[in-house]
Amino acid sequence: MNKNNTNAVPLNTTTFNTRLLNTTKLNTNGFPVLSKRSGSSADISQAIMDSLVCWYDIGKQQCTNESMAANPVLADLSGNGHDIECFNFGWAGMSGIGGYFYDNSNLSVELNYATISGNIISIIGNEGAKAGTRISSCNITGEKGKTLTYIRKAFDVKISNLPDEINFQVNIGKNNGNKTEWETIGSFFNGINHVDEKVFTIEPYDLESTPSIYDFRITFSNALISVENIADLGITIEILPLYPNALVSDGVDDYAMVKGLPILTDYTVIAKRKWIKTEYDTLATFSSKTSTTTNGEFIFERFSVNGNLEVYSFGASAAIETFAENITYQTPTSYNGKVIDKGNFLGDGKLTLFGLRAAVQCPNIALYSFILFDRTLTTAEIEWVKKNMIESGGC
Repeated sequence: MNKNNTNAVPLNTTTFNTRLLNTTKLNTNGFPVLSKRSGSSADISQAIMDSLVCWYDIGKQQCTNESMAANPVLADLSGNGHDIECFNFGWAGMSGIGGYFYDNSNLSVELNYATISGNIISIIGNEGAKAGTRISSCNITGEKGKTLTYIRKAFDVKISNLPDEINFQVNIGKNNGNKTEWETIGSFFNGINHVDEKVFTIEPYDLESTPSIYDFRITFSNALISVENIADLGITIEILPLYPNALVSDGVDDYAMVKGLPILTDYTVIAKRKWIKTEYDTLATFSSKTSTTTNGEFIFERFSVNGNLEVYSFGASAAIETFAENITYQTPTSYNGKVIDKGNFLGDGKLTLFGLRAAVQCPNIALYSFILFDRTLTTAEIEWVKKNMIESGGC
């Protein structure tokens, strides 16, 4: 997997759906910006818009792995120009947009029966096919002489344009270093097919054997082989994302950073995110605006080395019993309604997502939306932001 950033190129302004937002102007990159005028939505929206520092939303920007690989930047939808650059993402699998349990860059195609583009496998022929012909597979190799434990996460596969009552057979092969045993995952028909999570354990044949798994092997059924002009049907097998419209960090070295933000003496930060991994034996930080651990406006959700949960506000730490689900927020004196201490230490102009000051303390998180304000919002304003800026198109 290539995890190197490319040089920045101009953002593709055609990918943003202008109908999502009621807009009156464009920011410097051509993305629509929420109107800051007063009117029927009352003064609450005016005050909120005037307080925006930066706003990132993966779904509203309509990010794809292809677009982010070309230009790894999340646009600042506030119009303030604080676009944030992403570093070390692979833009495939569980490091990029959507989160795909199967990384198609590692899949193989046999005898030109299919092509792979992104997360979609297209069937282009069946000449010479026979039952059991492999279209693609993903190979997971263990260590010599050691037990291989493989957890296949639950996932969905969408099949399109198969003839009625015809299916693909999908299976998994377990090899102990001496022989392979095949187990059927299921028969996939048109529509969305769900596969449950399952744990596989393969013992090596002997101390010199290396166990392995061939997962997600798609094979022709006898009925499919007999279909004529199969290339004209437009049959596709689409592996659906685990976290649609989210940016997924791998928990290793993925992070995003922007410089040049104002140093804040007050703030509200609101995000829609999901912690994918929730057990750490080291530090893991969702977001921070700090110059050191104790100097800065906030550390917004962190696992400490002993597994405890904590947040920081202007250098003062607070223990948190549990992190909020789905949408979460923090002000200088509150974490989702829990009172926290406020310190006196300011930070600098850097904001990091998925880490503490760049590639440090990187977590495994799916991020949908992140918004920073330069003041403490009221409870009513926070609820307005959740409804109008995160869960819907805008004001």
